[in-house]
Amino acid sequence: LEERRKSLEREEFLHNASWTLPSSKSQIENADAIFHKFSVVDPNKALNSIQFLNENHEVLNAQLFGPLNSATIKYVVVVQVHNRIDYLKYLIGSLSRAKGIEQTLLVFTHDMISAPINAIIQSINFCR
Repeated sequence: LEERRKSLEREEFLHNASWTLPSSKSQIENADAIFHKFSVVDPNKALNSIQFLNENHEVLNAQLFGPLNSATIKYVVVVQVHNRIDYLKYLIGSLSRAKGIEQTLLVFTHDMISAPINAIIQSINFCR
């Protein structure tokens, strides 16, 4: 039963993938290897993790700009970060020169983990 479940998950993954289904043995083996890189996440664990992160987020530079409250924050800017580090550097440079940036809460959301990108974000010192 467990093997059948895995087989159905694999078929569903391949069906929903943005590439065409493999036709040769090597393509099937490659698709199978790609599938095994992904793990099925328990939805309850995912929700608990998201809730924890939302409640325990880290606000940088509070020591420079004061506590985080409605009196100290005038703007909120949310940036979705991908893997284009040069664009991120350019954006951060532009934001650093924006009028009122010290009254801004700058929120970064990621679709990947990258130590260099995290280091750039953590080096920001012109806003929270």
